Amino acid sequence: MKKTLIILILLLGLRTTALADNFEIPNFSLMFHGGGEMPNGFIQANGPAPEAGIWMGTGLSQRWDGFFAIDYFTMPNLPLTINGPATVILPSSSTATTIVQPTDDVSLSINTRWYLFNDKWDYAHRRYNTSPYLLTGMGIDLLVDPPPPPPPNPNLPLPAPQEFPLITNNFEILFAMNFGAGIDFPLGNGHEVSLYTEALDHMIFWQGLTQVFDGRFGIRFMLDTAHVDPFR
Repeated sequence: MKKTLIILILLLGLRTTALADNFEIPNFSLMFHGGGEMPNGFIQANGPAPEAGIWMGTGLSQRWDGFFAIDYFTMPNLPLTINGPATVILPSSSTATTIVQPTDDVSLSINTRWYLFNDKWDYAHRRYNTSPYLLTGMGIDLLVDPPPPPPPNPNLPLPAPQEFPLITNNFEILFAMNFGAGIDFPLGNGHEVSLYTEALDHMIFWQGLTQVFDGRFGIRFMLDTAHVDPFR
């Protein structure tokens, strides 16, 4: 009897090793999303506008993922009054009122997902589960805010158009935070591609608080180490 049990244990161990050699849990995420957003608070918009982003990350545990994110948010392109030396160089004791016009916002952040109701990976079926999650993160925003153009003067030629506003115009470097919730839906075999939808509150801290309320839909590609690591 003891010999039979030992043989069974060895066979199970060999089978587990073979499965591990032939299959690796995909752990690297490449995500693309788009949606609609609306700033509210210090920077306000009259209507929704497009947003988009690219996220890259890896699994930290069965309940946690970590991501580096690049997001683009459309700003309202309306005049905004800044109290103090915001985009002009003044002595530290000086105060001024400056008018700027936010047009674009690029966010660079580090985020985590917490799968609060279930483990994201189903070992029995070797696939990802449909998993609700909470999201939080922080980073910096590059907010493009050139001063509004002066009133047209019929005696002067019109200025040349700005073709690359994210490069040539003034911008601010601001602290920002993310808070959100969403759900991940695996497709096909459940371990290569999934769809996700989430609601995000992107908070920008600048003179007054701006909350960018964002709803988006995206696709997530899961890769294992063999696809990501060039030395394997």
